[in-house]
Amino acid sequence: VTLEYLSSLVHMSVPYFCACFRQQLGISPYSYVIDTRLTAACHILLSTQASIDEIAAEVGFKSTSSFIKTFSRKYQKTPGQFRRESQLSLAELH
Repeated sequence: VTLEYLSSLVHMSVPYFCACFRQQLGISPYSYVIDTRLTAACHILLSTQASIDEIAAEVGFKSTSSFIKTFSRKYQKTPGQFRRESQLSLAELH
């Protein structure tokens, strides 16, 4: 889905759509999409044994390296570290 497509659905220019989106949600459409993809990735990391490559593709990243870099920037750890630390935390609860 492109910004052009979304803005056309609501009969707005792309810049005006982006401004309205940011005003309503407090983040840009691009940031919203990235955050949504990363949230989905976290759920998959915690609930499956899918590989990092599979997860990157499933949530819409063009490359695994881009996924890892974006994930690490947001969470200060790689997806693999996130999975391992989460599994250890859950194991300590039992």
